[in-house]
Amino acid sequence: MGLFPGDRLSATAQDQSIRRPVLAGLVELDSPAGDVLVVLTAAPSIDGVLSESDHIRSLYAVRVWRAGHFRQVLISGNTAASIRDFLATQGVPPDRMQVEDQSRSTRESAIHTAPLVRGAGTLVLLTSDYPAYRASRAFARAGVPVLSCPVPDAFKRATVWYMRWGVFAEEAGEACKIVGYRIRGWI
Repeated sequence: MGLFPGDRLSATAQDQSIRRPVLAGLVELDSPAGDVLVVLTAAPSIDGVLSESDHIRSLYAVRVWRAGHFRQVLISGNTAASIRDFLATQGVPPDRMQVEDQSRSTRESAIHTAPLVRGAGTLVLLTSDYPAYRASRAFARAGVPVLSCPVPDAFKRATVWYMRWGVFAEEAGEACKIVGYRIRGWI
């Protein structure tokens, strides 16, 4: 039996003890069911090490995958290969993952993802909570309708007093991005 009820993975006790700490302390996430889970990357990695936002997105992608709602995972953005590698270590089958690593922005992810997912069924977009509004609208504008699955990234970090200024800066930056995307007609 895996870590979660209905888990498709059969893990040994040793595998569970390795995986359990990685997923400990995550907020429950009610993800919509779909055919393809689209995971957006965050900040560029340094030497292949995931950024904090990429790590949180990856952990939740594992959790959502294990819930058994998806046939495929598409990872889009410049750190897609690092996230793919992490997901593989957590039991997501490599043959069920696809990487799109040419994108450097949310808009580019939407544009580059469009031809890869046409006719693939229901798409669920997993990203952090703060860019979820802009991301889902950028995908819709690119002709890729998605169901949004925001993970509590800024929310979790804002609970730690010394991280609140960083979260505030990210939220302020996101507000500017929303305005910029709207002015350019990207959302």
